[in-house]
Amino acid sequence: MTPAFVQRSADDEDMAAARREYDARMTVLQPEAAGQEVRDFGTVDRLYWDSGGHEAGYKHPYPPLTLALLKRPKTGRMETRPTRILPQPLCRARPTQLQLEDVQEGDLPSLGVQTQPLVNGWLPGLEPSSQSIVPVLPLEVAQEHSSGRGASMTARLWFLCQMALHVSERDGKERRLRLTLREIVSVLWPNAGWKKGKDLPLLRSAMRRLYELGVHYDRAEWLLVRPVKLPTCDTRLDDTLLIDVTSLPGSETGPLIDTAMLWDFGARGGVPWRAWIRLAYLWDTAKAANGGKRVYDTRPEVLRTEDGTIIDQHGRPVIDQHGKPVKKWNDSRAILTGHREPNPSAERVPLLDAMDLAILGYDASPVPPQVLRERAKQTREWLRKMERLGAVKLESEDRSLRILQPWPCACDRCRPG
Repeated sequence: MTPAFVQRSADDEDMAAARREYDARMTVLQPEAAGQEVRDFGTVDRLYWDSGGHEAGYKHPYPPLTLALLKRPKTGRMETRPTRILPQPLCRARPTQLQLEDVQEGDLPSLGVQTQPLVNGWLPGLEPSSQSIVPVLPLEVAQEHSSGRGASMTARLWFLCQMALHVSERDGKERRLRLTLREIVSVLWPNAGWKKGKDLPLLRSAMRRLYELGVHYDRAEWLLVRPVKLPTCDTRLDDTLLIDVTSLPGSETGPLIDTAMLWDFGARGGVPWRAWIRLAYLWDTAKAANGGKRVYDTRPEVLRTEDGTIIDQHGRPVIDQHGKPVKKWNDSRAILTGHREPNPSAERVPLLDAMDLAILGYDASPVPPQVLRERAKQTREWLRKMERLGAVKLESEDRSLRILQPWPCACDRCRPG
């Protein structure tokens, strides 16, 4: 009899093979084990020695199970907060391959006969511009084209797994995520649009394609997401699926991102989904340039002198202990007017021209001018929709856009960092 805890653990190919070997070895000992119930490894060990298995040259039953258990990745601690940390190294990683058989004719510019190898994962002539201020992320080219509405399902799953692991366990070691089918469905179909008969084959295909998505980092290819247990037609929503995840070194740091918005944008389309991820990195760069403080579109208005020094309740300019004027709006002595004023720090968020906007919503591959203009136009239209949803605030200047984070609360007493 196979131990009950081994039966519960038999959820991948290695463990299943170990169980078969265990059962085969137990069969040799079974005559001596008549009437005995095998509950754990200790019972198996006593059975082996008491039956004379060592003298008879029988193989001990549990080494295959032990080795299989040792090979399995440690179960990862899941991140449960709605706002999560995007791994910082993803800004420097690059895709390692392009699935040419999945690229339709006309999707790429004419390159002629390619005799050069891939350069850091990019085909010659398709390397991203080093001049762009928009973060260039992996999976830009080496992802399948989205079929139907929404961003690429494979890419969304990939980013879900990278963010699902708690930051305390993003140490470069392999971890096993245990996600229910319901949790995955809630991310890919956040508006209750899941239809199992139609969508399950799409989900299985997307999960299988995760094996093909490697990123180039530190002179090597990293396969960061590897599904172990996939859903089938008889899988229930609360059944557990298994995905092994490896994080790049340094993934415990990075920009914060609102995952509820990310899942919603992913269901709406590829442009807002990609833009939302890149904006998180872009805003994080502005935050670093602003002394570690987030840059919002506006700030609460306070009473000030002409030179910007705040005024206290007695109408006097506020001076600090060193005799310097205080200009921070969130000083305890500042008098709030109840109105808003432009945030001078907003200039730390760069203006994006047409090329930057095309990269923000699509990718960094060189395209003909008319394609670039169309991509920039589509990105602008999606950004306006995102602004109506309250996700961003747009400022126009000389045909360029500055995309800012809106102040997160209408109450001036909520003072974000």
